[in-house]
Amino acid sequence: MQAFEYRNPTTLAAAAAAAAQEDSKLLAGGQSLLQSMKLGLAAPAVLIDLGGIAETKGIRVDARSVTIGAGTTHAAVAPLEVQAPMTHGLRRRNRPGFVRPAVPRR
Repeated sequence: MQAFEYRNPTTLAAAAAAAAQEDSKLLAGGQSLLQSMKLGLAAPAVLIDLGGIAETKGIRVDARSVTIGAGTTHAAVAPLEVQAPMTHGLRRRNRPGFVRPAVPRR
């Protein structure tokens, strides 16, 4: 893996400014970019970790809707059906679309 500059912004504005740099890549919890870097398929000069941006996280539930922030983790969404029955099985229906753990359980 080639050397890169690591940035961990705490606001969307700081992330946008960092992403404006040439040859930067965003990291938002997935592992495919890191695997590509390890294999030499990607070599960004700047890696921007979006995990520390609080304004992208959270779940808001009101009488008519559920809003899930883009940075909200699967673990935070898991208990949602109990808290918000209007989700009508959201987690059960979408579970196959979630990324699998890095090491499968046997």
